[in-house]
Amino acid sequence: ERWVWRPIDISPLPSSKDFHTVFSPKIDLSAFKGRKNVSIAFRYNMTGDLGRHYVTWQINQFELTGRGPLSPFKNRIKKILEHKFDKKELAPFKNYSSPESSPRWTPFGFSGSYKFAKISVKDKPANAWLVSPSYKISNDAKELSLLIKEVVRQVNFNEARILISKVYKEGSRD
Repeated sequence: ERWVWRPIDISPLPSSKDFHTVFSPKIDLSAFKGRKNVSIAFRYNMTGDLGRHYVTWQINQFELTGRGPLSPFKNRIKKILEHKFDKKELAPFKNYSSPESSPRWTPFGFSGSYKFAKISVKDKPANAWLVSPSYKISNDAKELSLLIKEVVRQVNFNEARILISKVYKEGSRD
């Protein structure tokens, strides 16, 4: 099977005028049930110049939830996985940028506490990827969804993408 990234629809989109934390709508991932190599990527590909303005996109956390057997309880929605960017490094996520000199995703926080994976761009093109490790999604899972908590400022959503792959090979992106 060919390696492919598929955009995830996260509408309705936040206003992007100021630093506001927003949750994406629940994103249906049913098509990925039973897959062993599901990866999620946050990609910012800015080609223009904003003059004196900065673009900022911060990912706080994401959750993959689903419904499945949880003996001895009835089927119920549960977190299959959750990741918060609350450490000094972004691992186990991989951080790529092209060219190498372009802005990269970085851990970000304040008062000594990390809270986000952040890309901030002002006056040069950026093609920055933050790629999750591969996850295995059970065949038994139902009602699979992804929820993303993010902060945006001045983001052009034609340049910011959340992507998913079912056959990601580390190091490959485009």
